[in-house]
Amino acid sequence: MSSTSQTTPQLTKECTWAIRGVVVHGHGRGGTQLGFPTANVGLDDEATNALLPLQNWVYFGYGTVEGAETPAVLPLVMSVGFNPHFQDKKLTVEAYFLHKFPQDFYGSTVRIISCGAIREQGAFTTLEDLIKTIHHDCDVAVAKLNEPSFRFWASHAFLSADANVSKDFTQPNIPSVQVFAWPSSL
Repeated sequence: MSSTSQTTPQLTKECTWAIRGVVVHGHGRGGTQLGFPTANVGLDDEATNALLPLQNWVYFGYGTVEGAETPAVLPLVMSVGFNPHFQDKKLTVEAYFLHKFPQDFYGSTVRIISCGAIREQGAFTTLEDLIKTIHHDCDVAVAKLNEPSFRFWASHAFLSADANVSKDFTQPNIPSVQVFAWPSSL
């Protein structure tokens, strides 16, 4: 399975970018150890390479779960990188939706728009310091997403329940993961 990456414009932490992929099992730390259950997006090599310029940052944005019983566009905080605190060896995309889901949704496809970066990732002295920082990240995300310039993205067609993602945003054949950016002039 391959992914489609649109390289123009270049992916940077300053641009608005999107990802679509299947939720896979992660390390199990988000929910159990930290209290922030995450949707881990499965990545192939091409998607991982496309995301390298974004590595080791925490982002804020909006996302949706395709085929959800009650479709909704939800705010989120997302880690992209190697999680320096845990010294991971593999790049991951871990989205924490600011919403309590009634059940896990492994195997579901998520669509995420990253609106901006919050902070660079780093190692923490204690797990409690990391948890406090994640709470702060969530507060920053909520504040930023209430700004009109970011609120706009919540209604973007990419996140619409009836969006034809393959026709409107990607190549004709939907690959396992798609990563692309919009021009900064939007």
